[in-house]
Amino acid sequence: MQQKNSRNRLRSYIHLCLISLGALAVLTAALLHSSPNSVSAAPGDLSSAVAKYPNIANSMLNNCTFCHLGYPPNLNPYGAAYKAAGRNPAAFAAIENLDSDKDGFTNLQEITSLTFPGDPASFPAVPTPTAISVPPPTATPVPPTATGVPLGPTPIPPTATGVPPTPSGQASVALTCPTSILVGSTFTCNLAVNPAGASLAGLQINLSGLNGLVAYTGAQFTTLAGPSPVSLANVTNIFTWAGSNGYVLTQAGNLATLNFKALSTGPVTLSGQTKAANSANAPINVGINSAAVTIVTTTETPKGKVSGSAGLSSGISPSRASAALLNATGQVVVSTLLEDNGAYNLEAPVGTYTLRISAPGYLATKKSVTMVANTSLPVAEVTLLAGDINVDGSIDALDLISLGAAFEVSFSAADLNADGRIDIFDLTLLAINWRKTGYPGW
Repeated sequence: MQQKNSRNRLRSYIHLCLISLGALAVLTAALLHSSPNSVSAAPGDLSSAVAKYPNIANSMLNNCTFCHLGYPPNLNPYGAAYKAAGRNPAAFAAIENLDSDKDGFTNLQEITSLTFPGDPASFPAVPTPTAISVPPPTATPVPPTATGVPLGPTPIPPTATGVPPTPSGQASVALTCPTSILVGSTFTCNLAVNPAGASLAGLQINLSGLNGLVAYTGAQFTTLAGPSPVSLANVTNIFTWAGSNGYVLTQAGNLATLNFKALSTGPVTLSGQTKAANSANAPINVGINSAAVTIVTTTETPKGKVSGSAGLSSGISPSRASAALLNATGQVVVSTLLEDNGAYNLEAPVGTYTLRISAPGYLATKKSVTMVANTSLPVAEVTLLAGDINVDGSIDALDLISLGAAFEVSFSAADLNADGRIDIFDLTLLAINWRKTGYPGW
């Protein structure tokens, strides 16, 4: 009898434990259901995600942590957005352009890159610039000069009669000047030289035709004049140039820009008498032309025109580019947008300007032009190189960073092909011109 009572007590104890466990399970379920940021993991959610994005099927994203913090029931930011959008297959598309974890990449970008859209520590890799090895410049040896011996002209050996040798060869110089200048203003004339096979070591022009109406005020040399050209700056109305350290001029081109000031009204015909020396310091014949200039009093400064065309290396319409004339201080005097075919026309008072062609995201280019009164100056076509997004005159890592920051989103300067999106096609255009610098002339 006592044994039977013990068995009855055991059965009652087990029954009481089962009732307590059931009550505990019901209470836990109720608490979980009441949490706003928790949800039970449903196999259908993950299956719907794989159906929407097949690329995650064999990746680490095919896991509960795609939507949850660790494991259910707590949701990560992406899971919370999915739940708020309706927790159905259409909800995935509705939140693709959101950046749920605030790491700078959209949910779709992260899923495409197989990184977690709900984890700010997981995001696509940012491309790093590829290092390009640039060989150092080769130093060109310069012949040493004799120590302690001053540089000077090579003595001309006397002839038997004491008469200097007769000039040989026929080089030429040409003055190009504006045809009309306002009195009181300054103007410039280009001085072009054609050695015609000679080795030109020095040139002198005794300017004539100024007639007291025009004063010569000096010159600026171009790179054709060689390194550190030697010139006399204090000789009235005389232009001089000599190549330093044995430099001789053998090719044709613009040697210098001559500066003048218009003093009084009237016509002048600028020309001069020339003297020139070759590499042996022997004289050579140099012809010179005449350039007519009229000094006027009209309050309207004579104007000239410049016209040309430009294109973009991406091949898209150059209508996003502009052409501008800059004065000596770098200020824009006049500018215009290019036509769809790349054509442009600019008009400005006579004088020398810097012509600049530029476009957002492209390496600008510059050229010196001289406006001549009532004359249209044609300029050769130029192509702008894609990639200078930060407009610093070079295509380098800073531009790559700017492009990467806007990758797969809309940003005008980095949209090099103007298709409304920053992607691999813009990156390729930049890479083609990698390490290009400066403002190449044309």
